[in-house]
Amino acid sequence: MHKIGLVLLAISLQASGIRISEVMSNPQGSEYENEFIELFNATEYVMQINGWILSDGSGVDTVSHLSGPVDIQPAHYALIVDPGYNFISGPYSEILNDSLPIYTISTDESFGSGGLSNAGESVILLSPDSTISSEMSWFSSTSNGFSWERVSVTSADSLAIWQQSLEINGTPGYRNSVAPPLINLSILGMVMESMVLDETVDVTLQIRNGGEHPVQDFFISIYRDEDQNGERNQGEWSILFPFDSELLAQEEIAIPLSLFSLVPGVHHVEASIFAQGDELPEDDTLRFEVVGSYPRNSISITEVMYSPAAEQQGEWVEIQNRSEGPISL
Repeated sequence: MHKIGLVLLAISLQASGIRISEVMSNPQGSEYENEFIELFNATEYVMQINGWILSDGSGVDTVSHLSGPVDIQPAHYALIVDPGYNFISGPYSEILNDSLPIYTISTDESFGSGGLSNAGESVILLSPDSTISSEMSWFSSTSNGFSWERVSVTSADSLAIWQQSLEINGTPGYRNSVAPPLINLSILGMVMESMVLDETVDVTLQIRNGGEHPVQDFFISIYRDEDQNGERNQGEWSILFPFDSELLAQEEIAIPLSLFSLVPGVHHVEASIFAQGDELPEDDTLRFEVVGSYPRNSISITEVMYSPAAEQQGEWVEIQNRSEGPISL
């Protein structure tokens, strides 16, 4: 008896891993024939959804296999299309591929109780034993030809994880256009911890993994732009800090670094983070200034002309560098 209960629990947990990942409720062309519902297999198992139930809360449809593989592989998508969809001339004909499991509904000629409402409705996916696998709702219309896309296929069902697609006709069978990148490390900011002349500059960089995958083996490059031209020139000071620790998805960490010995003057510094496969390099770099103050009396005012003989001569101030090296003003 206990074994039967455990088996049923395992099946139920697997079923809950089939998630609604995209809904086209306001398609181009036919409001009925061009609607679709995309699913994502978030389990570690090969799944099938023959005989599953699709509902809008009132109408009920039975899901049946139509074309492509019948199995939905782990971390792969499947598509449920309207029975009347035209695979030759329909708006997704150039997007769909033969490796995509495609299902349809066998109960009637449209989703739910007369197609999916543009302005607001619910879609509920149930396993054959009536266990809810996934559900989503919307309360406003997308632009014509744009779907509702799930931001994260790994997050639990929630109203907050749905956005309008960035792509016309959506992304049926593919990673959603609103999904965060798989790998993306970024530098959020910097805090100066210590700036004492003749001692090392200590800073703390705030690093974030904004991708969906954990990242391991990355490095930070610190570069001091001596000639202030924004380019890395040979001979200018730089150092690499390698890290082999793992950053989980959406994790933020503070990394303390000791840079260079501080001398008087303005130092233009560039910090960059590098990870293999980073999809958004534009947020990998942070530029900041480190200012080492000059000792008091390094520069002295030696003469002031505040009352020139004629207006055209102008006023002026003379200063003297009393230090042992050049000073940038």
